[in-house]
Amino acid sequence: MSSVVLNAYRVEEMQFRNVLDTGTQIKLENKYSFNVKYENGNKCIGIFSVEVYDLNNREDFFAKTKITAFYSYTEGMERDAIHRAAFKEVFPYAKSIIT
Repeated sequence: MSSVVLNAYRVEEMQFRNVLDTGTQIKLENKYSFNVKYENGNKCIGIFSVEVYDLNNREDFFAKTKITAFYSYTEGMERDAIHRAAFKEVFPYAKSIIT
């Protein structure tokens, strides 16, 4: 069975700003990226960046996080499958950190 294993992760960057007045309504927008760098020995590193911000007050309310995740995977796996599985492994951690 092919698998991708998340061995470790670390938060490389974390920024947060909330200087909105009490009672201000916000409309959240987000963007993210996930890139995988492959190394020798069936190992890879995933870089997950996510930004959440208020669409109307982007400079007054935002959260940014960059996570580096370290994986091992089964030999012979297709890179597309590795990429998708690696994202699924790290996403819950990123969601928890941002929340």
